[in-house]
Parts: sequence; C-alpha cells; structure tokens
Amino acid sequence: MYPINPKEETIEGLKCYKSVLDIPVALDRISLYLPAAIGIKVLDDVAKKGCKELWVNPGAESPELMQKAETLKLNVIYACSYMDAASH
Repeated sequence: MYPINPKEETIEGLKCYKSVLDIPVALDRISLYLPAAIGIKVLDDVAKKGCKELWVNPGAESPELMQKAETLKLNVIYACSYMDAASH
C-alpha cells in the first residue's frame, strides 16, 4: 500500500507520496477515495502512471469523473476496494 497525500510525510506509519507519479513501482490497483471534484484532477496522473485497475469507491464518483476515466481508457471498477481486499 502506498498512501498519497501532498501534505503528509507518513500515514499510519507508511511513507506518504506527494503524487501517484512519485511511487517507484508499477501499480496493480489504485483505489480512489477522494471527492469527485478532486479525483477528476488526478486522473491524468493515474493514466500516466498506469495501473491494471482503478477502483472508484462509492462517493468518489461523478458522471464527469467516470467519463474522463473512460476517455483515458482506465480499467474502472466502481465498488468498495476495501471490501474486495477483505475478501482475499
């Protein structure tokens, strides 16, 4: 897990990155837990970084965000990523 927050150094003991682009490894899954107005602003970086799955969690979506994700050809899964992770 790689937390991202431009204002924090660590979150729950994990090194925090300023941007998804700063993470030094390839990503399988990105979990979006941001208000849609902010989430839509990071989609370009998500597309540049690349990932196998972009999980848009309930409350993080908007029609505009989902359309932009589709335009960027991101593999969007609209569901709670924590519930999925807990099932594995």
